[in-house]
Amino acid sequence: MLSDLLSAGRITADFLRLRLLGITLGAALIGTVTLRPSPSWRMMAVLLVAFFFHIASYVLNDVADIEVDRENPHRARSPLVASKVRLSTAVLVGVGAIIAAFAVDLAAVGRFGLRTVTLAVAFAGLVGYDFAGKRVRLAPVTDSLQGLGWGALVCYGALALGSPSAVTLLIAVYVVIAITLINGVHGALRDVASDLESRASTTALLLGARPGSASGPVVPRSLRVYAWAFQGALAVVVLAGIDAGTPSGAGGWVAAIMAAAFILVSCFFLQRMLHPGDPLHRRLMGGAHIIAVFGAGASIASTGSGPVPALCVLAIMVLPLVPAPRTRPSSSMIPETRQWISTDGFPGSGS
Repeated sequence: MLSDLLSAGRITADFLRLRLLGITLGAALIGTVTLRPSPSWRMMAVLLVAFFFHIASYVLNDVADIEVDRENPHRARSPLVASKVRLSTAVLVGVGAIIAAFAVDLAAVGRFGLRTVTLAVAFAGLVGYDFAGKRVRLAPVTDSLQGLGWGALVCYGALALGSPSAVTLLIAVYVVIAITLINGVHGALRDVASDLESRASTTALLLGARPGSASGPVVPRSLRVYAWAFQGALAVVVLAGIDAGTPSGAGGWVAAIMAAAFILVSCFFLQRMLHPGDPLHRRLMGGAHIIAVFGAGASIASTGSGPVPALCVLAIMVLPLVPAPRTRPSSSMIPETRQWISTDGFPGSGS
């Protein structure tokens, strides 16, 4: 009996991607941090809405990509692919999570308003990507659609607790750029071989990436230019966020310095990820780049209140990805980070 319960628990956790939940909660919390809120029942409601957002986004992505996932060896153990969860059940869970999110929002926060519209945009962006991603030729557009969904979630977190500031809007823009970059480059490179075989439409393939030899995928100049253009845009938003946040006191300046440091370090990791070399090393650099990008975003949000909120949000996003003791490298943080990228993980590029 106990073993059956544990098995069911593991299947449920895999089906709902609970190990990746911190990413979604962190996205909602970044928006609230810009308002310097005190913990309250509304904050709990935001987290619960983010939980349902997480479920709907990931489950419906699996539903949309079920046929592609069945051809991808990376997804062989997915509960939906392995028929441990019925497709009809997944649809009900995904749709039910959307309804539950709006129900919690209306019950805890209040009547319809801009906040509700923002939440609807968040769901539209993610679900729209789930069913259009890899199927539309202009892959950067669908990557941006997903970025818009995550950016709207940031704004929702702030609107549920108060009025967004200039920093809130900059953080939302930062998230849109970051997700578009990660989805179009990291995730698409990961699955470049299976995507090419299944004739999927991704940014990496559109810009000429192809499966490589022992050194991993071939990254053409056009894709490197694309990646660095988005990395540069992130750096510009970081500088604008520091200026808009007008750091005051030692804590504010520490957060501003952290943001600048994170974005600089992320440049190094991106360069190493795009450089030909050992595939495992490149995956490690890709995961480190994502974490550094998260760190810069969380730090910008905290320029008005000091580094503690930034570190707390970053911990919520990253710690669940850290491998448990005695975990094999193949199931460590970096594959989990790549899962997040691809939905498979992010709801994003891979399948």
